[in-house]
Amino acid sequence: DDAIDLHWWWRILAQLVAGGAVIAGGVQVAQIGPVFGFGPLALGDFSVVFTLLAVVGLVNALNMIDGVDGLAGSVGFVCLAMLAGAAVYAGNIKLVVGLLLVLSTLAAFLVFNFRLPGGPPARIFLGDAGSGLLGLIIAWSAFRLTQSPTYPVSPILAPFLVAVPVLDCLVLMGRRIVAGKSPFEGDRNHLHHILSDAGYAPHEICAVVAVSSLALGLAAAGLLKMGAPQPLLLIIFCSLLIVHWGVTARRARAVRFYAGFRRQAPATAAVRSR
Repeated sequence: DDAIDLHWWWRILAQLVAGGAVIAGGVQVAQIGPVFGFGPLALGDFSVVFTLLAVVGLVNALNMIDGVDGLAGSVGFVCLAMLAGAAVYAGNIKLVVGLLLVLSTLAAFLVFNFRLPGGPPARIFLGDAGSGLLGLIIAWSAFRLTQSPTYPVSPILAPFLVAVPVLDCLVLMGRRIVAGKSPFEGDRNHLHHILSDAGYAPHEICAVVAVSSLALGLAAAGLLKMGAPQPLLLIIFCSLLIVHWGVTARRARAVRFYAGFRRQAPATAAVRSR
């Protein structure tokens, strides 16, 4: 897809094959915990479908947010770091080692991909293949960590670790479907496009999205650690989805809203459409 602009059907097919490989490797979402307050919910025959949807969703969420130098890499780094922390807490040392290897590679990549203030544009890129692989690694790690009874990490934590890309992806796809368009049609209504038009420089966009992702993930982990009921976290995530839908419902208003958080507005950054 980086060499030839493939139709989105081909991309989805490749993502489904990747999801099938994850399942064939023995990793899938079999239960989602007591998110509705009625005890652990086993997915049964729906497990395979849910796993495939989750893989496709995470792959596309990382792909769609890859519109600013360093953004997908920064968000992926934060998410994988939190997953590594959760793996340490769970005692899954093998997963910790694997995640540290990926984090080291991603850190080296960001040295050449992150655009510093006043610095040159990125010299290397993830591309669709790279962002897709990053989403797949996050999905596999989250499934591996939350689906074993010996690892005390709740499945409800997973969406919070990559909340900003997932929320933005769900809202955009939902809005496109409501408008009668393809959910995979590119436009300039992503959060990073809005932030760019609000005057945020590329490194500022990366900081805002990455720090927001980190804050949401740590807050959710803290609530679970304090014994908060899992249905509460589901309500919080759904509330965040509704708030993001409402804030971005009118693009011009959203730009003014985010511009209000800045005292100075640097030149608008050029960002790619997804």
